[in-house]
Amino acid sequence: MRLILLKLLVLFVLLSSQSYLAYAGTDLDSRESAASSSSGNGAGVLKGQITNQDRLSPLGAEFRVGARLDLAGIKKLQALTPDNNWDRIPDWFAGDWKQETSTSYYRYDYCSGGQDFGVDTGLALSKEHRGWQRDNAGNIWEYSYRNYIGVTECEDIWAISYVKDTELLLSAGDRIVMRFLAVSVHVDKESRQILRNAQTESIQTYTPAGPGIVKVNASVKAFDQMGNPMLLNKLIAYERCLKPFRPIDSYRGKNMRVLFAEYLQSHGLGKLIPAGANQGRGLSRK
Repeated sequence: MRLILLKLLVLFVLLSSQSYLAYAGTDLDSRESAASSSSGNGAGVLKGQITNQDRLSPLGAEFRVGARLDLAGIKKLQALTPDNNWDRIPDWFAGDWKQETSTSYYRYDYCSGGQDFGVDTGLALSKEHRGWQRDNAGNIWEYSYRNYIGVTECEDIWAISYVKDTELLLSAGDRIVMRFLAVSVHVDKESRQILRNAQTESIQTYTPAGPGIVKVNASVKAFDQMGNPMLLNKLIAYERCLKPFRPIDSYRGKNMRVLFAEYLQSHGLGKLIPAGANQGRGLSRK
């Protein structure tokens, strides 16, 4: 879910051990415009974007290089019940969406100071559903789920991406900004020891770019296990709407209608509880 842009840099960080970037004197805004054209849309450059953090906190001992990783224990993280948090989103952002490619237009290596302004479009397939429930006033809300993992089995290693936080930073009429924070590790199958690791922060800005089209600007920054910056990658992608909004009433055994009603009630928004969602829980639409 919304991880394809984040994974692009994570995989590079874990597979690369040398600095490779060289300075190329090109204007960054012009490269972003070129990336937009390469992705099939000439939409303008977004200004005043929320930026990545300078540093992150060091990783815990369980994720450090050399530590033995208990896969069963890590997978339990996915089963943790997150706080019952919801965010209201605009109608244009909701529905079933598909992304096919992404275009990288800027890379910066913090170790060498090198920059790369090359425009590179590659395959980046993903599908996702956005918008979980609609309130009594017709507003669409997104469930803020956290603590989910992806495990890819390779010949000698497991490649694990643990997304530990998602946060809606901004929801304006024509702009959504989200932050994703992840830990990625490569684990040796035989020894169960962590061979490589990286922390990744992805700031993703979504804007409408035409009927049923959303543009995604992503600033993806990788950090080492001590929280020091390593690489920055800027990308553009476009999503196409496959289906309009539809509610999700059940997720991992949870009744999402009831959870949504409980959230609204606890935040003084009882009047927005949809009809029937408060049955059997003593919730009041007041």
